[in-house]
Amino acid sequence: MANSKSISAANNNGNGGTTGLTTPTDGNDRIDGTDGRDKINALTGDDWVQAGDGNDNVRGDAGFDVLYGEEGNDRLFGGTDIDFVYGGRDDDTLFGDSGFGTAKGSDLSSDVLQGDQGRDLLVLGDGNDVASGGKAADTFHFRWSDPSVDLAAGTGRAFTKITDFDAKRDGFQFDVSGVGRDSAGANFVDGGAGDGTAGGKASSFFSGAAADANGQSVVVITDQEFATGLDAVAAIDGEAAGDLVLYYNSTVNTASLLYVDGEDAAHSIARLTNIDSVQDLANAGFGANDFEFV
Repeated sequence: MANSKSISAANNNGNGGTTGLTTPTDGNDRIDGTDGRDKINALTGDDWVQAGDGNDNVRGDAGFDVLYGEEGNDRLFGGTDIDFVYGGRDDDTLFGDSGFGTAKGSDLSSDVLQGDQGRDLLVLGDGNDVASGGKAADTFHFRWSDPSVDLAAGTGRAFTKITDFDAKRDGFQFDVSGVGRDSAGANFVDGGAGDGTAGGKASSFFSGAAADANGQSVVVITDQEFATGLDAVAAIDGEAAGDLVLYYNSTVNTASLLYVDGEDAAHSIARLTNIDSVQDLANAGFGANDFEFV
């Protein structure tokens, strides 16, 4: 078995990539990993990392980074600024920021996460991220119910675009404070056991006509479309702060996942861009097991 190696960035100085155990730089680096279990810290600058084979741990740090895990069960952390993070083969864990300890509001950049092959975990934070699981059963992990993004007029609500969610194999996770290993600032309401300590799959779930929903913690509306999320939550009864509603939005022409703020009030935390109609949403086959509270 190949030995674990710690690889630091070598400044490419515009002359292509350099591989090796060298002094880290804050320049724009090109880093190639080995076939072993590499630990790569690219430091600041706009970096390009191809980790190679092995179960690698890669950190982009600050800068506009492109990270490729390639083969192996890799852990990839984009760091601050806009990053492109690709898992490659096998079962990978992808972050656009610096990991579960990242403070909410500290990195509002919009990142691109792509799992590719394998059973991947895509961890979503602030910013208008774009996430694709790829092949196999993937998990999309939401840390915060109120993600933020930088806007010209200040900070606003953020949402993630998920391009390939398949309810028959993929799943959502929602981070509840006090359940399992918490992200910094985890703030979802426990829709599993409902007591804020146990989590689990959604214990109160409904899928069907809006008029028939009544107080379930997770609702999928499959009989009609709505122009806004406010219209969608107004069409159902008994919703409470912390509930989740999935519906088809006719303004943006895709499915939208809402976090309920209170009676007839909600905001979007995700758009499922591969769902093109209400019929698509109805046929997708969403169930309680697609929604897990951790």
